[in-house]
Amino acid sequence: MAEADIHKTAFRTIDGHFEFVVMPFGLTNAPSTFQAAMNDLLRPFLRNTFGVQLVSDTLLSHRFYTKLSKCKFGVTSVEYLGHVVSVCGVEPNPSKLHVIHEWPVPSSLTELRAFLGLTGFYRRFVRHYSAIAEPLTDLLKSNSFVWPPSAMQAFQALKIAMTSLPVLTLPNFSLPFDLATDASNVAVGAVLSQQGHPIAFFSKKMCSRMQASSTYVRELFAITEAVKKWRHYLLGHTFRIFTDHKILKELMTQPIQTPEQKKWLTKLLGYSFEIYFKPGRENAVADALSRLPVRSSASLAAFSFPQAAIFDQFRFYTNTDVGRAFVHKFCTDPKMQQFFSERGGLLYHRNRLFIPPSSGLAAALLMEFHASPVGGHSGTKATLARLSGSFYWPSMLADVKKFVRECLVCQRNKYSSQAPYGLLHPLVIPDQVWEDISMDFITHLPSSAGKTTIWVVVDRLINSGRRSFGCSAPPWLTAVPIIHNRTAKRRSSIVALRLTFDVSSAEPTRWTQFFTVGRVLV
Repeated sequence: MAEADIHKTAFRTIDGHFEFVVMPFGLTNAPSTFQAAMNDLLRPFLRNTFGVQLVSDTLLSHRFYTKLSKCKFGVTSVEYLGHVVSVCGVEPNPSKLHVIHEWPVPSSLTELRAFLGLTGFYRRFVRHYSAIAEPLTDLLKSNSFVWPPSAMQAFQALKIAMTSLPVLTLPNFSLPFDLATDASNVAVGAVLSQQGHPIAFFSKKMCSRMQASSTYVRELFAITEAVKKWRHYLLGHTFRIFTDHKILKELMTQPIQTPEQKKWLTKLLGYSFEIYFKPGRENAVADALSRLPVRSSASLAAFSFPQAAIFDQFRFYTNTDVGRAFVHKFCTDPKMQQFFSERGGLLYHRNRLFIPPSSGLAAALLMEFHASPVGGHSGTKATLARLSGSFYWPSMLADVKKFVRECLVCQRNKYSSQAPYGLLHPLVIPDQVWEDISMDFITHLPSSAGKTTIWVVVDRLINSGRRSFGCSAPPWLTAVPIIHNRTAKRRSSIVALRLTFDVSSAEPTRWTQFFTVGRVLV
């Protein structure tokens, strides 16, 4: 680390304050920064024979220290960043290829991404990689995981291709580069070589818009993509481009007629190259990279549910008297027949399994699609989207909102969406006697003349109280609900009304008749 930048890496722990004096782990650009430093320091020796002592002295003068256990001397090949570099060229690390060969069939999108990530690291060694892996990459477009036969064929073909990879020649910048490109209806392909020896392969599947473009645009797109891919090899050197589209031979002398043509030509500015026409039968490598027949992915409409027992539970319900009456009602009503249908003992609402409210299956579905590992405690919209794709019941939206809102795990781990609580305010001092009163009950007292309860009413201005004796405490005094869908003012009125009715009078009179000018504080 530079002395001026050491303080920027400071961090504190329970053991004290620390600062990095060398490059820390975990930084995104740490490997590239280290390699750039090595290139700058050893650049004078990259094209010359030099001694180990000279390299060590150069590193030491810049405060880089080598570790003996990680050094190798007098070897003909060395492992470097997942590859083996030797006098013959560059080839993949055999240990990595063994892992690919023994890779099990993916059972989820995460495992499939891991497999494609490892094989894609060596795609420069594989001809027509994009075409081979196309059924697998198409599976990544969907949130659900379905493994069709075409994916299995592509999986096995990719493993076979990885076990017989060629040795790529190291580039010699004193020789000219040859770039052969081609485009088909689905993909583009290219190969970079020198004197007939391949250096790297490239293939890329085109988007639907590009697939619908003209042959001229697709072939030009193949050239620009290949040049961009190997920019670090081609920039600053004269190279040759071989294409099987003859009109591109005069690309740099043609008049620019469309904005799209201008866009593609600007991508080639700054390069020194010549374009040669090479028929497809002679341009075999690039032609094969782009024209390998692409297997179309099988279309499979699958009902995805973690536990198939839901069907058995629903059939069991429909075999009961209540269930049969329920299904018969919806299937025979002329107004309902356009929305409901029966298939295999199951009732469907517009191709979605209908869940009767009285069956009790809705609660199990909510638990499975929200609280299970598959549900992942997602929000209302995501849970409803997964449920509504396969199921339906009349109060689905309200039930999902209620279930997600009352989920204890979500309440403990997610942010609170409630508004902050209001501030407490002191009670206003009343202006006259018996304007504001407080009341309470003393219950479960020893019986006296058949009475066990005292109702105490206190005036808040003078703290003068009155009491009334009741025969017994009403049963609802110990079980008055505290959560209501009414305002506090409305609720206090109802509570006081019920208190007065039960204790003071058996007649259905309004409680305000007892307190004509007062406000009751409950």
